[in-house]
Amino acid sequence: MVLTMAVLMVPVLLIVWFFQRTPDEPPLPSADWQATVAQARAKADFHVLAPQKLPEGWRATQAQFEPWGQGSSGGDEFRLVLLDADNVNLQLMQVSAADPRRFISQQTRDGYESGAQKVGDAVWKQYTSADGRTVYLLGERTDSLVLVQGDTSAEALASFAGLLVAG
Repeated sequence: MVLTMAVLMVPVLLIVWFFQRTPDEPPLPSADWQATVAQARAKADFHVLAPQKLPEGWRATQAQFEPWGQGSSGGDEFRLVLLDADNVNLQLMQVSAADPRRFISQQTRDGYESGAQKVGDAVWKQYTSADGRTVYLLGERTDSLVLVQGDTSAEALASFAGLLVAG
């Protein structure tokens, strides 16, 4: 009887061990954001905003430029997705030819205006998603709309927006 119990317990213990272990997180891909910025600056019909360099510990996970008519806004679109040193996801999206109200509604998941933040000499409108998790800052330029977003504070987003320079 003891031998039978031992024979039955070995596979059960192996199954429990197998399902209890935590697999390693797969590494997130890194993007060649500087090449995409250069491409966007050469082809976009607006002055593309981007950081000159990323702060220590930050990395780009996605960089994308969609020429006129290929993106969701109907105009040129530039997107840069970053992870900061604390692995907080930050996004920059810059578009031309967008209706500001429609663009904000689509990008903020029906978010609401929740204040303003000073970024350099400009005041950017602050939005919060309907679930209250994500904060957005909208900068309206003469040639484009600029949206930065992240699951962080509005002040942290304003600091991120302050890193952006036109090229």
